[in-house]
Amino acid sequence: MDTTTYTFKDVEEGMPVIDSNGDRVGTVDFLHYGQEPGTGDVQTNDLIEEVAEVFAADNNIPEELQERLKREGYIQIDSGILQSDAFVMEDQIARVDEHVHLTITKDKLIYR
Repeated sequence: MDTTTYTFKDVEEGMPVIDSNGDRVGTVDFLHYGQEPGTGDVQTNDLIEEVAEVFAADNNIPEELQERLKREGYIQIDSGILQSDAFVMEDQIARVDEHVHLTITKDKLIYR
């Protein structure tokens, strides 16, 4: 059994994202690493502006979940022109090689 732990540090923008069924979900569009535990806000102004744009008022993500994503970090997935962007949290990553493999199916993703 593979006990390797994968983190956002293993992920790069542009990597293909595959769900637990082996279906391609999209590509990594943006990474937000979250806050270092116990340190509070360690982000630059540019990063704060990018995160604010991601969670603009025109999304369907509950405020509590938005706060968790900002605090713990997320991967924003570009799902294509006809799909809303999706978000994945670090604990939903099964493994990382040339792809980001998820522990969940695409219907369980968080969509904007």
